[in-house]
Amino acid sequence: MTRNEQILHLRKMASSNGARWLASGCAAISVAGLLLGLHSNSPPYYMASAFAALIAWSAYRTTPHIVRAAKALQSSARQAAEIAIEISEWSDSPTYHAVVRLDSRPTWRMTFIPQGWTPKQGAVQGAVYFVPDVEWPVLLETEEGIIHPRYTPIRSAANAAA
Repeated sequence: MTRNEQILHLRKMASSNGARWLASGCAAISVAGLLLGLHSNSPPYYMASAFAALIAWSAYRTTPHIVRAAKALQSSARQAAEIAIEISEWSDSPTYHAVVRLDSRPTWRMTFIPQGWTPKQGAVQGAVYFVPDVEWPVLLETEEGIIHPRYTPIRSAANAAA
């Protein structure tokens, strides 16, 4: 996917409310499974309830980051930055992290899932987007693709010495 296609996909995900419906629907399924399990004393209902709760929790945690990233595309609050991409391959699928170093702000580390591109480990130059009332970058744009946090980013240990 080209970077412009990735941006279009991000905007579509943010405007469709699909993740919000997924979180709400899975939460309802989880509660229903729990109630059915209590009523029938059948373990499969508990397992289905736990699985639906896991999906609901994941969608609930991810949705605000998708919405903020799409909102940031309309903002002019961006700046150039060095972005270090780190790849951990300790399981059957790699885990991607981006570390953002800025002169005027803290260094942030975020986990992300690449949408339509395969990042390479190393430092790249890119643009970092911000939105009001959020202290971390909500969207990173590199030559190869866009990055938005999967979970709330954490301050990097590089700031501890500063």
